Amino acid sequence: MNKVLFLLLMTLTVACNKKMTPPTLSYEEQISHWQEEERTTYIQAFNVFEERVFTPEDFTFYPTNTSYRVEATLTLTPDSEVFEMPTSGTKTPRYKAYATADFTLGGKQHSLTVYENLDLQRRSPEYADYLFCPFYDLTSGETSYGGGRYMDFTKPSDGKIIMDFNKCYNPYCAYLDKFNCPITPRENTLDIEVLAGMRLDSDH
Repeated sequence: MNKVLFLLLMTLTVACNKKMTPPTLSYEEQISHWQEEERTTYIQAFNVFEERVFTPEDFTFYPTNTSYRVEATLTLTPDSEVFEMPTSGTKTPRYKAYATADFTLGGKQHSLTVYENLDLQRRSPEYADYLFCPFYDLTSGETSYGGGRYMDFTKPSDGKIIMDFNKCYNPYCAYLDKFNCPITPRENTLDIEVLAGMRLDSDH
């Protein structure tokens, strides 16, 4: 299921499922492959509105850096309350904090909350294991989107996930105001620059 379909199902929490990257590629080649897929997906999603023509040059990325690919330990939060996530539009989908993810990045310890989208799970059972992590960092509003960036994960069996910031991406509303994109909770702010993943030089 691609991002466009996820958009329709979700009123845009921004899609998570992407094509599998060929495993025989080097890590740098895998990231390059992912970037090209992202550009294609965004262009296909946006150009149907005919407000302007988006091109691959509209979607830029920081240089690939393996130091931004780190392992995180999840601490589950089964007693967390269900809440309505504010969005950039009128929709308020129901979310629940699934876990806190603790990891080391840039020589410092960090923690981010990882969420489950309950409405998405109800509508599309294939997303039962989907986890969502929006975050701010010190590049937000400078060289990346001011509203934060997103990462997606699958629920692990061993309590650990790989947080690959080289694959963090912008919400669709960074480019067009037609979408209901989750507003990143302020508590999910990293006090470092994450010079990886999707960038946005001119903030909206």
